[in-house]
Amino acid sequence: MVDTNTRPPSEADVAFFVADDIRPEAEPGKLMVVGLMPGNAIRTTQFPTEGQQLTLPSLAAALLVSNVSGQFSVTVDFRDPNGKQLIAEGERVRQISAVNGVTSLSMVFPFRPLQVVFGDYQLTATISGQEYVRKFSILGPLGNDTPSHIP
Repeated sequence: MVDTNTRPPSEADVAFFVADDIRPEAEPGKLMVVGLMPGNAIRTTQFPTEGQQLTLPSLAAALLVSNVSGQFSVTVDFRDPNGKQLIAEGERVRQISAVNGVTSLSMVFPFRPLQVVFGDYQLTATISGQEYVRKFSILGPLGNDTPSHIP
């Protein structure tokens, strides 16, 4: 049941980041982060060869909501640059609670592996009817143009 006395968090209270791996800890809201990607931009060291798909063995995204209290229904839409939904239908709606003194919530989205599509990825989280849009990019090697066989 969603508490009708809650209000959505402000834009400033919703943070987003990507890393090689993010693991929730036992303490509510606490995360272990490995390989944080500054600026939410990932630059690969190579392009895939023709006919091959470039794959990252692990990538995770985290959505952090702070300064909240109560229960929230969260619907998540996570799309690659081609518009493909990356989160399974059954995992897109979540119930989160900030009760008993907890004021920060976190949601982690692991991808193991992630087939790379170069460009901007977009996460849209709808929390109690309010939309929060966050993005990150996967780019090719620095100083190289995208090969003609990569869309």
